[in-house]
Parts: sequence; structure tokens; C-alpha cells
Amino acid sequence: MRSILKNMKPQWKAVVLILLCLLVQAVCDLSLPAYTSSLIDVGIQSSGVEYAVPLAIRSSSYDAGLEQMTAEEAALWRESYVQNGDVYTRVGDVDEKALDEVFAAPIAQAALAARGAAVTRDGLALTGGQAVRSTAVAFVSAEYQALGIDLSAIQTGYLWRTGGKMLAMSLLMALAAVLSSLLAARVGASVGRDLRAKVFDKVVHFSGAEFSRFSTASLITRSTGDIQQIQLVTIMLLRMVAYAPLLAAGGILMVIRTGADMEWIILLAVALLLALVGTLMKLAMPRFKRMQSLVDQVNRIAREILTGLRGKGGGYRMNKPAEQCTVGSILRLTEGSLAPVACLDKKPVQCARAGECRTLPMWQKLDTLINEFFDGVTIADLAHPIEPGNDFVI
Repeated sequence: MRSILKNMKPQWKAVVLILLCLLVQAVCDLSLPAYTSSLIDVGIQSSGVEYAVPLAIRSSSYDAGLEQMTAEEAALWRESYVQNGDVYTRVGDVDEKALDEVFAAPIAQAALAARGAAVTRDGLALTGGQAVRSTAVAFVSAEYQALGIDLSAIQTGYLWRTGGKMLAMSLLMALAAVLSSLLAARVGASVGRDLRAKVFDKVVHFSGAEFSRFSTASLITRSTGDIQQIQLVTIMLLRMVAYAPLLAAGGILMVIRTGADMEWIILLAVALLLALVGTLMKLAMPRFKRMQSLVDQVNRIAREILTGLRGKGGGYRMNKPAEQCTVGSILRLTEGSLAPVACLDKKPVQCARAGECRTLPMWQKLDTLINEFFDGVTIADLAHPIEPGNDFVI
């Protein structure tokens, strides 16, 4: 991991831009569910009335709300409205969200009192903040209907505004995702290019002992497949690994802001995910190392059988003519041994009971027959169709 981060250092400007794009993407991604909830709760259920602070209110309702307020709330209530006959209208330059937090409780008390279900401020608090606000918003909607204000226009305007914000955020999130993917691909390609140059320079300056230590097949795998994997890992680090903590931190903050007491669930889920990832890594790493050795073996076999040609008419050709390339040599390269039993895999026979085994000569003779048979079959024989009466049968 440190080596990958070290190789990304020359591209630090692009990495910073990627992190900024991921931050924008995370903010938009986490904000969309809140807007979707607002469309249902406010746009449909509350007819577009977002705050419990009416634009206009009848004088009777104004006085009913005033009766439920403290001295400080009443002073702010009087400052926020001006009287026009039997109707009070709200002053234009006010912070609706701040006033909503102050007036939601007394307006909800006034609404309940009008229904004959008067309740104290402490009793109202027991119902929960969401219930209090819903009651206050319903009171404001009823006031609008009594004053003849078009609720459909308010609802339609709110839906259009919220839908437009969601569309803008979706487009911004898509733009940030495309830009971060593009920059991550360029950073990954730059890391791969620099690593290939370093590997080539290192191999060119190898001594004879080092050349005998590292096979050509292994060097091919290191400079092609391994670097390609590092390049892909770099892209995943910049696109997924860096995005996940931002999304997780933002999600936890939003859960805390809701006050739903779900922090322990989030922490438990994160701990379980980390344990799952650690288990998968522990199980996957031995298999990955085994796969690397198998890839080296495949490259070694391919180099002994095939030759790559570049340019016009290039491609892959066999190192030997088809008449000289036997099936036995290919099987020994790929399988390692054609022995019918495990004790004949190594020469001389390594078995504690070799001296007293009565069947060993039989297996040795069978092993010789198998090798002679496959050494007698060439690629050219396999390429020709079998003619009737031919003793060679596969």
C-alpha cells in the first residue's frame, strides 16, 4: 500500500482533484434521500407548506398562538407580523427556518386547544418533535384554506423547486463521478507507465547471477500482469476505497442529526463489514499467491512452445515445426509428469518401500510405454484427420 501511494506522489494534484470530486459526489448522494423524503412529507402530505410560520394568519388565530407563547416568543411573534385589518401578514425579511424552530410548539398548542385537547408545553414535548411540527404545519394549512390562499399553487411550486434541486444534484453527482473516474484512470495509467519504466531499467542492469535467479517468464509476469493489477488497484483505491469513508462518515453524521438513536447500529454494521473484509483478504491472499506462480508457469510453457512476432503478418508461431513438437513434451511442460502413480514422479524413485514393492516394475514399464506413446505423437499427427484403417486412435 505504501509503495502504491509513493508511486502516486507525482500525480498529487490529480489525486486532490479526485478527492474533491468524491466529496461532492458523496454530499449529493447523501442529500438526495432527504429531498426524496421532503417530496413526500412536505410536498404531498403537507401540501407544500414547509415551515410552521404562516405567510398570513387571521387575527383570531394570531391571538390564539400568542396565548401559548412565552414572553420572548411573543415579542418575536409581534416583530415578525404586521396587521392589515383582520389579517396579520409576515414580514418579508425573516429566517423561516429559525422562526419554525421557535413557533412550532406554541402553534401546535394553539391547534390542539382549538380541538379541545389543550396540552402543556412539557406534555407536548413528550409526543416528539416530528409530531409537534406536523400538527403546527397542519394548522398553517388550515389557515391558508380559511383565507382562500391557493394551496395547489404552493404545493406545485414546492414540488418544482425540490425536483429541480434533485435534478441539479443528480447532474452534479454524475459530473463528479465521470471526472473522478477519468482522473483516476489517468493516475493509474501514469503509475503503470512509471513502474514499467523502472522495471525495464532494473532488468537491463541485471547481473548474470540475477538473470539466472529470475526466469524470463517471471520477468514477463512482473512487467505485464503484475503492473496491470497495480494499475487497477490504484484506480480502485481512488474511486472506491477513498469514496467509502466519505460516504460512511457523511451517513453517520446524517443519522446523528436525525436524533433517531441509531448510532450503535451504524457502528455495529461498520465493525461487521471490516471483519468480513479482513476474513476475505485472509482467505484470498494464499490463493492469489498460488495464482501468481501458476501464471509464471503458463508464461514459461508458452515461451517454450510459442514465439511472438510483431509487425505485419505477426502473431504467434511454434518454436519448432509441427512434425518435431510431440504431445509428450507439451504434456510434460503443462502437467509436469506422465507417471501413472505418484511414486514415479521423481527419479530415482523416492519411496520407503521401493525395495519390497512387487508392483513397481509393472508401473515403471507402464510409465515407459506412456511416455513412448505420447513422444511418438506430434502436433502434425493431431492436425491431420484420421483415415479409415489407421492404427493411430485417440
